[in-house]
Amino acid sequence: MMELGIRKASSGDLKLLHDLARVTYRTHYSQIWLSKNDMEDYINKEYSYESIRKSLANPRVTWYLIVTDRPIGFAKVIWEMRVPGTGRVGVFLSKLYLDEGATGKGYGKHIVELIMQYSKDKGYDYFWLEVIKQNERACRFYESQGLNYISNGILKAGAKNISLKIMGKDI
Repeated sequence: MMELGIRKASSGDLKLLHDLARVTYRTHYSQIWLSKNDMEDYINKEYSYESIRKSLANPRVTWYLIVTDRPIGFAKVIWEMRVPGTGRVGVFLSKLYLDEGATGKGYGKHIVELIMQYSKDKGYDYFWLEVIKQNERACRFYESQGLNYISNGILKAGAKNISLKIMGKDI
């Protein structure tokens, strides 16, 4: 495994995050969209410069860049977010995207472990996320990290509703 680094992103990383997000999202999720236009609308809203800029400025949100010999992905963490349908509050792993050539190399496991450790270091005791239900590989990956099924959720994706699995664990 090539040496893996993770660092907190700053406003100077805006273009890099924008570009990484657009490429990695299309790579991993284009098959779940009924309409390419709906997918592009979602990407343009979710990963616009303004959306990322606001998110980077939010003290409850941290973006991390994941690098080897080059940037290969990113993670977005929201500190203190309520798990839907529960009274539980924890650290929400909002996004973890790696470029296509970086998957299956153990990087995701390392990143999840680091973010859980960062969470514990900040005094949090619960970690959770949402994963697309039909993404069985990702579901198995998160289960292997000790996350358990909590409930189902829905992502509105243009004309389609995408089923989500909400998963979490005590840390």
